[in-house]
Amino acid sequence: MPAPFTLYGHQRSGNVYKAVLALALCGARYDYRHVDLPGGATRQAAFLAINPFGEVPVLRHEGQTIVQTSVILPYVAQATGRYGGRDAAENRRIQEWLNWETGRLTAGIAPARFARLVQKVDPAIQAFLNARARDALAQLERLLTGPFLMGERATVADVSACAYTFLVGDAGLDIKEWPRVAAWLERIRALPGFKPQHELVPAADTDAA
Repeated sequence: MPAPFTLYGHQRSGNVYKAVLALALCGARYDYRHVDLPGGATRQAAFLAINPFGEVPVLRHEGQTIVQTSVILPYVAQATGRYGGRDAAENRRIQEWLNWETGRLTAGIAPARFARLVQKVDPAIQAFLNARARDALAQLERLLTGPFLMGERATVADVSACAYTFLVGDAGLDIKEWPRVAAWLERIRALPGFKPQHELVPAADTDAA
C-alpha cells in the first residue's frame, strides 16, 4: 500500500529538514524522493512540471501538490491532526511565526551557513552574514517566553524555527550565546520522533515501511 505522503527533497536543505521533521513528529508515513540539487534537477522540465518554482521541498498528498515550506507545515499539521493550532486564532499565530521565521531566522542563518560551507567567502562577508544571523537569534531569544513558541505545546511553528537553528554551528556560531534558544532546542530534541537532520533526511529515494 503506498504511503499517504510523498516528499521531494535534498539532504543538505534546511527547508527540507523542516518538512521531514514535521512528518516524523506527526507520525506520518511517507515516501521520500531525492532531488539532485547540485546536478540541476530542479531546473529540469520533469521537476518543473511538479513545482514550477523549481524548489524543494515539495509534498504530494491525495492528488495534491503542496509547495513552499510555510504552506507544507500547516498542511501536514491539519492532515495528521497534530502540531497544529487548536482554533483559528492559534492557526493565525502559527502562520505569523512561520512568516517571521522564513523572513528573519532562515534568511539570517541559511546564507551564513552556505557562505561558510560552500562559498568560502571573504572573512568580512562572513562576518556580515553572521551578524544578520545573530540579530535573528537575538530576537528569537527575546521572543521565547515559554517552553515553546506558542506556549506549553510544540507546534509546526517550532518545527520551522528549529531546523536552521540546529545548524548554526555550520556558520561558525555557538548556540550557547543564546541560552533560552539552546534550552528550547533541547526540549525539541526530547519530542517523540525527533531525529537530527543527518539521521532523518536520506541521500537517496526511500519508501515508507
